[in-house]
Amino acid sequence: MGVIRGWAMSFVKTVPVGEAQGLLREQYERFAKSLGLAEPPNLTKAWSLQPEIAKAWLDFGHLAMDRSGLSNKEIELMLTRITHRLKCAYVTRNHAWILWRITGWTKRRVIDVVRKRDWSGLSNREKRLVRLADKICARSHRTNRRDIEGLRRSGLTEAQITAALFLIGWLVSDAVIPNTLGPAPDGFSQDFSSAVDW
Repeated sequence: MGVIRGWAMSFVKTVPVGEAQGLLREQYERFAKSLGLAEPPNLTKAWSLQPEIAKAWLDFGHLAMDRSGLSNKEIELMLTRITHRLKCAYVTRNHAWILWRITGWTKRRVIDVVRKRDWSGLSNREKRLVRLADKICARSHRTNRRDIEGLRRSGLTEAQITAALFLIGWLVSDAVIPNTLGPAPDGFSQDFSSAVDW
């Protein structure tokens, strides 16, 4: 395991990029290319001993995203809220960076939204989705019919609501899995370190 500024690359052993084969090599190449990086993100390296499990997990998340009818911005808003709430520094930083890229907001604006300081400018639908994601990740047992009715009023169909609820569960796992694998922070998202305020 390598070390970056005192941070072990991962809590588990990883397959070096140059030694990756088959599905893992495809994952390394696809994730690096999709983010415009020379190397894959550290989370991809952290799951390198189980690329098939990672693929199944990612396929589930992508299916829920596709079926939910939500925009990339709405998904990133929910994801960054959940990962901030669950104190996953790795995903909060990286997806704050992605949110910045897709919205065109200033870095300060992204950080304020992620840290729940300023939601002005978000649509009512975006606010409902983020509030529900926040509620489910912290107190899922308190979800009620009013929460779901709010999604209906936001224009989601019953099938999209069901997919969105599966998606929120998957987004919660997108905080838990990196926290337990322990990947080092990625350099590309260092400008969003202040989004991690705990």
